[in-house]
Amino acid sequence: QAAIRQESDHSGGHEGLALAYSMTSDWAGAEKHFAKLIQLQPMQARHYINLGTMYNRKGDYGKAVDALRRIRGDHADDLR
Repeated sequence: QAAIRQESDHSGGHEGLALAYSMTSDWAGAEKHFAKLIQLQPMQARHYINLGTMYNRKGDYGKAVDALRRIRGDHADDLR
């Protein structure tokens, strides 16, 4: 959280918080930080995988599938 307080666009901070919130079942916190992370780094496939995993753990299977399908979208070849 300190990294984000200093720099709100710190992708590593958002990723760490998103994963931590997801592991503790704080779905709202995880979703907030995954959304910001994807906004900052939309071409990182792992962000969509982690978001889909979070939705799967939450039991929101439709959103999990949607997150994973975003990897196969128009820019799939550009994803890392």
